[in-house]
Amino acid sequence: MLARELGTGVDNVAWQVDELAKAVDVAERDPGRFNLDQRELAMRRTWVRETRGFMEKVKLALEAAGQETASQGYGGSGGDRVFSAENDAALKGESDQQSLLLQRQDEDLDDLSGAVTRLGQVGLTISNELESQSQIIDEMNDSTESTMVRLKAASRKMEDVIKKSGMRGQCCIIVVLTLILGVLVYLTFHS
Repeated sequence: MLARELGTGVDNVAWQVDELAKAVDVAERDPGRFNLDQRELAMRRTWVRETRGFMEKVKLALEAAGQETASQGYGGSGGDRVFSAENDAALKGESDQQSLLLQRQDEDLDDLSGAVTRLGQVGLTISNELESQSQIIDEMNDSTESTMVRLKAASRKMEDVIKKSGMRGQCCIIVVLTLILGVLVYLTFHS
């Protein structure tokens, strides 16, 4: 009965070690995502390998003890009870270690979830800012188009005035504008 329970416990721990090995495989593909470095991954790989080896030894010992018990025809000796207690302690230690590793992975996943949430909030802020910048640019384009239309109209009027005034009118305008420029320069530098 005890051997069967131990066998079930060993199978359970072996399954959990396999699951942990799968988690390490996933973390190894993208260690930055889980905030792990190569040293930590190597330690986890080593732990999985050593634990699997230990579990195989325990299975073999259980099988040997079961065969010995069956051949002796009694419920077990004091040595079997010591071996069973050692196995229970080892299984509990391995289970505790695995629980600790799973807890650390959960904490890393919580940190990752928080980072993703913050990244999402930053993305929303950037999106809102881009929308407001787009509105400002649209308003500037509208204003620029309006100004361009008025400037073209003023240019046409100026061209009409120049054409109507003829050559003599153009010369008079140039002389008057030159005199105004001279007065402005005089006032600017003598003030």
